[in-house]
Amino acid sequence: MWLSMKDVLDTEILSPAKVRTAIHRLENIPVEWVSVMEYPVEDYIRKNEFVLSTGIGCHEDIDVFRNFVLDVLHSGASALAIALGRYIKEIPMEIIHLAEKHGFPIIELPWNIRFSDIVQAVLSRLNHWHTHTMNHYEKIQKELLHLFLSDGTLSQAADIIEQQIGTPVVIVDVHGVVKGKSKNSDSLMMKLESHVRSLSYHEVLDRSNNYAIDIDSLDVTDSILQASIRTTNQKTNGFLLFEYSKAVRSDPVITKEQQYMLEYITTAVSLWFQKEMAIKETEWRLKDDFVWSLASGEYHSWDYILSRAKSLYICSLKS
Repeated sequence: MWLSMKDVLDTEILSPAKVRTAIHRLENIPVEWVSVMEYPVEDYIRKNEFVLSTGIGCHEDIDVFRNFVLDVLHSGASALAIALGRYIKEIPMEIIHLAEKHGFPIIELPWNIRFSDIVQAVLSRLNHWHTHTMNHYEKIQKELLHLFLSDGTLSQAADIIEQQIGTPVVIVDVHGVVKGKSKNSDSLMMKLESHVRSLSYHEVLDRSNNYAIDIDSLDVTDSILQASIRTTNQKTNGFLLFEYSKAVRSDPVITKEQQYMLEYITTAVSLWFQKEMAIKETEWRLKDDFVWSLASGEYHSWDYILSRAKSLYICSLKS
């Protein structure tokens, strides 16, 4: 799903690095960029950024150092790596306890490793991972397109998506009616049961069930996220519902790469909704034409009229 802090630390140049805090969270922390930052931080760090520092602005002042770490932490950074030596001889235990309390990684670096070399290595790793990931997302999209062209169902599409994102998937239309779900979606469907509502009269037409998911009542506290399925005119036709793990993140925010992935997936899934809408519009047009022809007296054979009505699923005509 993302390049993790653990992946970054596996880079050869960072092999001498020593992780002092939150070591068990490294695999679940995404990294999207790397930067060099000194105190004061202000608003210069973005979310999921790996921050390198010499601590020059915190020299022998524990209060300033604490504020620096808190500022980096609250900015949403992935981790803070401190080069020990000239300005910071060792990281105070107070800072270690503070970072551990917040589950924020503090990393010690030898002074002799150049930051420019670290930045180059991490950016190279990020670029390689990004290219590989985009190719993977294109492969998923092509697989979904092939399924669509082979008259596959949205449940089969949900299975493919679950295999790729590793979490159960349910696909619903704008009314919340389930159009497809992955094989392992029982737990997700159980969570969605508390959001079931009755269908209105016009929604019940041509439906095999009499309930739908109340999309508006979904809340992130249910560990459920939704991605809109839009057509080329940006009209929302449905939603992709999936679970996110609170063990991985305490908030439902997803990374840019995950957003790209969802765009690839929802673009392909939208084809099923466009096809269904095209079929319905054709049926409506044929029915309208038939009714207009009846009103105009164009048909003279009652048998033909009944046959035509039956083919258009108009069942109210009787001989």
